[in-house]
Amino acid sequence: RVCPIDRIDAEEMIDGLRYLPDRRSVLVLTPLADSTDEPTRWLAIQTLGLLQARVRGLAASFFLKRSNDKSERVRRAALEALHSYPTRRVAEMILAQALDPKEQDEVRDRSIRALAAFPSVRWVRPLTVFASETPSSSLRLAVEVTLRAFSDEDRRKGLLPLLDDELHAVRRQAALFLADLSGRDAGVRPARHLIIAFIDFRRGQRHGRLYQHDGIVRKVLDRFEPIADSLR
Repeated sequence: RVCPIDRIDAEEMIDGLRYLPDRRSVLVLTPLADSTDEPTRWLAIQTLGLLQARVRGLAASFFLKRSNDKSERVRRAALEALHSYPTRRVAEMILAQALDPKEQDEVRDRSIRALAAFPSVRWVRPLTVFASETPSSSLRLAVEVTLRAFSDEDRRKGLLPLLDDELHAVRRQAALFLADLSGRDAGVRPARHLIIAFIDFRRGQRHGRLYQHDGIVRKVLDRFEPIADSLR
């Protein structure tokens, strides 16, 4: 553990190394990234991130591991450092960690939320499938929070095709995400309108009965039949 006086010396050294873009600086700072002293650990990760953008020398997995630190600002510094790597490669590593059943839920939760910094239609399907399978409500919430950070276009392109997925649970989860996250998206309104109309139709509500003879709704009855009860 770093005592207060040593911390001052360490912080001065770390701060000085940020101005020395050399791989030897990286070697000196790397052990400090695992310090039990949070301020030292945070400053080391922050400086290593700045150096990585200039001299490289560290694998993305180094920062990926620190993206699950118990300190929020250490996690944030690690994620910022990951932006100096090819985005898709890093996001795939984060996604793999999020979907790994061997990881603790706390780690998976942080990894899912970290994907909000790398929005892409590519992650919509695996995240939605995961949300449809996990028994954890907190992890489903993490997926919802992350998808909320994606653009309307990415959500639309990722979720609409899932309404035709062969798995009932995936269709249901996609419909719920569309209704909750993309209700104002003009590109989703027609599909959302049909979903709501069909649910109302099944409920037998007065509004729903207006759709009983609607040819369009009749055409989608079979499509939404398997998820109707769970969406009510």
